[in-house]
Amino acid sequence: MKPSRLVAGLISLFVACAALDANADTPSKQQTAAPPASSASGTAASQSDLTDEILYNFLVAEIAGQRGHLGIASDFYLKLARETRNLELVKRATEVALFARRPQQALQAAEIWQELAPDSLQATQANTVLLLNAGKLEQASESLAKLLKQSTPDQRAHWFFTLNSLLAKVNDKSTALKAVETLTQPYGDMPEAHYALAQAQAMAGDTATALSTIRNVEKMRPNWEPAVVLEAQILQQSSPDQALDVLKRFLDSNKDASDTRLVYAKLLARTGHYAAAGEQFDELMQRFPSNTELMVAQALIQFQLGRFDQTDKLLHAALAKGHPDQDALHFYLGQNAEASNRPDDAKRWYKDVNGGDYQWDAMLRLSALQASSGDLNGARASLHKLKPGSDAQSIQLVQAEAQLLGQARQYAAAFKVLAQGLQKFPDNTDLLYDQAMMAEKLGKLNILESNLRRVIQLRPDNAQVYNALGYTLADRTNRLDEAQTLLTKALQLSPNDPYILDSVGWLYFHQGKLDDAIAYLRRAYSSRPDPEIAAHLGEVLWHAGKRDDARAVWRDALAQHPKNEALLSVIRKFSP
Repeated sequence: MKPSRLVAGLISLFVACAALDANADTPSKQQTAAPPASSASGTAASQSDLTDEILYNFLVAEIAGQRGHLGIASDFYLKLARETRNLELVKRATEVALFARRPQQALQAAEIWQELAPDSLQATQANTVLLLNAGKLEQASESLAKLLKQSTPDQRAHWFFTLNSLLAKVNDKSTALKAVETLTQPYGDMPEAHYALAQAQAMAGDTATALSTIRNVEKMRPNWEPAVVLEAQILQQSSPDQALDVLKRFLDSNKDASDTRLVYAKLLARTGHYAAAGEQFDELMQRFPSNTELMVAQALIQFQLGRFDQTDKLLHAALAKGHPDQDALHFYLGQNAEASNRPDDAKRWYKDVNGGDYQWDAMLRLSALQASSGDLNGARASLHKLKPGSDAQSIQLVQAEAQLLGQARQYAAAFKVLAQGLQKFPDNTDLLYDQAMMAEKLGKLNILESNLRRVIQLRPDNAQVYNALGYTLADRTNRLDEAQTLLTKALQLSPNDPYILDSVGWLYFHQGKLDDAIAYLRRAYSSRPDPEIAAHLGEVLWHAGKRDDARAVWRDALAQHPKNEALLSVIRKFSP
């Protein structure tokens, strides 16, 4: 049995979402009226001892709620709850306060409810979640302990699955872990309790203990899908390959485990195994052919693989089936049209992005397309007209203008724009990185190195920065040992990234290790058929005496990217 509908609403409002403003009087767009009247109206009307004032307050509350004035309704219902202590009115006060986004009032009503009905599971559920939302962990823990004790075994299992989500607002994860340890201790025979404990241990940063705990759960209940998924999630931060192995072994003997297959597919994509991820999404789509989220995920995988026709087909199918975020799909279709050299289609799709998370990005891309059509000054003017709503958007504007100038080979102007941006945001890692790339174009390797080493200080877990510096040292200097140290670190952080694999292959080429170079470059190219990777692979194959293989790689890449300068340059160099 699941929690009541009221408590399910509490969880969705307070656990999955950000904290609500306790003083908000204006209903949201989706909450223009109070929830349907409960039996409170009948109870109120039947009570002979109701005073005219109480009846008046009740009518004001109901009418205000129906007209969407939820703040007024909540005020009057809480007043009624305190004055009458009528159980139905107290429940109603709790419910309306939630709809009004007034968690403090909801908690006050729920506390009265708990006093009136101390053995009510529904009252305990409501009180527990509201206490947690208010950050009252000590009281909430007592209420949680009572809730677990009152629940049936099935209900208790559900609460253990929900426990760490409920505690998500507790900033000190070690404190949250102590609470979970206390709450789960009486239920040592329940795998779900140990599952909750493993989650809390992982969130507190004790991954070794969390792994030990979840593996014990798998002994308690062999072949249990939630435990396998949690083990993989714990492993993926430190050892993504081990996480993939755990999921694959489970799927080998549990082919219908769709939840696990989805986690496996996403992790394959996150670690750069795009072709393998596509195979997993294909299998999921065969089982759930109408699932538009799967269509979009598969479309993005196909985009990464350079299969633009398939990307287009999948995105259109998701649009036709009513995917809820149409603006996101319009943006993806614009990106795909750009990548497949259809600028007019790209503009049309970007103009169809009328809101949501991608509207700003769509406007930036429209400026980029304006520049690529030859109107660089007009594109820059379009960018200058945009009104950023945050520092993040201000930084994106600087990046966008610098990118337009860079694509026009006005590297000095791009460098200057980025320098101006860094005056305002001196330690922004994106601007430091972009300026480093422009410095490389201008031969200012000292600035490139200085910027990238600063980014490494600020973001020591960013694999791409180690890769950029390592590749540059391998390609432009004789400091190959330093390059190897940097690229080894990049590979540790992101072992299957095709661009890092390409850099390692290029380093081996400069070290004269042609077989190793070819192995890494082939692996990179099979993961992502990028034209610059093709250029590197072809050049190494040529030097290794495998000229027919080199021509075949270049020919295939040129068919997909006929205007790529790096590819054309290497072909001209070796095949005049």
